[in-house]
Amino acid sequence: MLKSPEAEGLHFKWPWPIQRVLHFDMRIKVHRNPLIEVATSDGQALVTGPFVFWKIADPRIFREATGGEASRAEAFLRGLLNASVAEAFSRRRFSDLVTLAPEGMEKKKEKKAKSSEGSDPLLPIEEEITELLRKELSAYGIEPWKVGFYQLLVPAEAVSGIFEQMKQVKEEEASRLEAMAKAESERIKAEASVQYEKVLSEARKEAAATLAKAEAQALELI
Repeated sequence: MLKSPEAEGLHFKWPWPIQRVLHFDMRIKVHRNPLIEVATSDGQALVTGPFVFWKIADPRIFREATGGEASRAEAFLRGLLNASVAEAFSRRRFSDLVTLAPEGMEKKKEKKAKSSEGSDPLLPIEEEITELLRKELSAYGIEPWKVGFYQLLVPAEAVSGIFEQMKQVKEEEASRLEAMAKAESERIKAEASVQYEKVLSEARKEAAATLAKAEAQALELI
């Protein structure tokens, strides 16, 4: 006799072979995948080590899909986790994962100041992978609780390219600041020139008025 899953506690059971009790561990478990290589949308290779916390959500579906064997569930998790990680990273550029621009650094500092948890560029990816797994694993009676990465590496051959990109960003920023400083210098010079001409004009008018007044007084005395 097959019945719906029961919660913990005391329940009535018919004797075997009419009814048999199957026990499932409903606690949260962790599955860790070996390191895999993925690529971003701009072709940057990364080596990731993903893991997922999971639990049995529906014992009936879990038993039908896996035979109640945790090893089969781990096999499903391994393949689906790798596929979801590859899909999530393929939708993002490398710059979305590593902030190189100074403006981005300032924004990151502002966010960190507003929140004690700080800003983690991997958090949106982890949440996206969790949702992808949730859709796929519901057919196995499994619920993913949280996805994370125990390791995230950049291959050695890509390091030089990253440094070159960082150098280019710094050079562009230096040129931008230099142009801003030059423009500000020209603005200050222009304002000073206008102010100088204004003061000089007023001084000339005042001198002319003083001279005219002095000449008038001289004529009266004569």
